[in-house]
Amino acid sequence: MPGAVGSWLWVSPLEGKSGALSVWTGEHDLQRFVGLPAHVEIMRRCRERGTVRSTTWTADVFDAQSTLSGMRRWIESSPEPVVGKPAR
Repeated sequence: MPGAVGSWLWVSPLEGKSGALSVWTGEHDLQRFVGLPAHVEIMRRCRERGTVRSTTWTADVFDAQSTLSGMRRWIESSPEPVVGKPAR
């Protein structure tokens, strides 16, 4: 996809947490992805399976180690998971 640099998926099953980190060349590319009908449908279909928490940040230069460290700090600051209704 234009503007996509990379992504990491993560899961912490004992804590009931999972998520993704995606890296984009710019805000426009990120917004285009977030607005894709397939992405919107997946998010709507799964909305009651848990709590969604997101953030964005920018950097002048992409550094994978710095990005992953920032992601880990942000994940660790997450409140306890709130479990949604069971899937039907």
